[in-house]
Amino acid sequence: MAKDVEVQRRLSISRVPIRKQDPEERKKNWDEVFLGFDLESARVEAMRCLHCPTAPCQEACRSTTTSPAR
Repeated sequence: MAKDVEVQRRLSISRVPIRKQDPEERKKNWDEVFLGFDLESARVEAMRCLHCPTAPCQEACRSTTTSPAR
């Protein structure tokens, strides 16, 4: 029961959108479009990923590497 509550709590965490360069700014440079996450946003996204109950990325990946959360 407690594990189900924990899973539901993690599933309720909203996805954090990644910051991107403004399109007008992109026209003027060849820099990366995606600017990445600040530290807190990265932590939130990592928690969503590491504790994902369905792990579709592991199913899709042909690598033998497994998540440490498993």
